[in-house]
Amino acid sequence: HRGDAGHARVARALAALGPLAAAVPLGDLAGTTPVGTQEAVDILNSAGLLDGHAFRHPTAAAAVLEDMDTAARTDLHGRIADMLYRSGAPAEEVAHHLCAADLVPARWGAAILRAAAEQALAADEVERCADCLGLVLRDCTDERERHALSAALARAQWRTNPAAAGPHLEPLRETALAGGLGMRDTATVLRYLLWQGDTELAAQGVATLVRAQSPADAQIIAEVEFVRQWFYGVALPGKGAPAAGADPRRQVRA
Repeated sequence: HRGDAGHARVARALAALGPLAAAVPLGDLAGTTPVGTQEAVDILNSAGLLDGHAFRHPTAAAAVLEDMDTAARTDLHGRIADMLYRSGAPAEEVAHHLCAADLVPARWGAAILRAAAEQALAADEVERCADCLGLVLRDCTDERERHALSAALARAQWRTNPAAAGPHLEPLRETALAGGLGMRDTATVLRYLLWQGDTELAAQGVATLVRAQSPADAQIIAEVEFVRQWFYGVALPGKGAPAAGADPRRQVRA
C-alpha cells in the first residue's frame, strides 16, 4: 500500500503541475524516491491516464485534484509556486499556483502577483488580472498601497463591466478629491464619477488633477486634458493637449 500511496501523490503532483511537470523535481514534490517516481509514471502511462508526464484528458487531472482534501490541494499548489519561483519561472506561472493556493508569500508573493496581473491585463485577460490583484489587496496592510491596488483592480474590471469597478472606487472618492492619490488613480476615480453622472464631485476632481499634473506621463496628461475638455470645452495650451482635430475621448483609458 505504500507504493499505492506514492503513486497517488505522483498523480496529484502531475495533475497540479499540468504542462509544467518538467519545471520542478517531481519526486521532491510528491515525496517519492526517483525509482518510486518513475514507477508511478510508468504505471499511470500503462493505465492510459498519462502521455509521458501529462494527463491525456484535462477532466482526468481535474478529477484527481477534486478528490484531494482542500487543505492538501492548496498546500500542493503553494509548494509548486515556491519551487517555480525559486527556479526562476515566469511570473504568470508562479501566480497561477499562488491563486490556486490562495497564498501571498511575505517576501515575494505580492511582486509576482502584480507582475502577472500586468501581463494578464496586457493580454486582455481581465479575470486573471483581477484574481491576482484581488489576492494582493486582500493581504495588503499599507493604506496607500491598498488605494493603488483598488484603483488598478477597478481599471481592469472597467474593461468588461464598469459597474463592477464601483465597489473598489467608492472608498477612494474622498482621498482622490483631497489629492491623496496619484494622478492616474485620481483620473480613474474621476472617470467613474463622470460615468455615474456625479458632475459636482467630478468638477472637484478636475481641479485636483490640474493642480497635480506633470509632464512626466503623457498618457495621464491626455486623460487630464480629456476631463478638462469634458467640462470646459477647451484644453490648456502647452499642457499636453491633443492635436488639433483629434478626439480627446479616443485617448482615454480607464
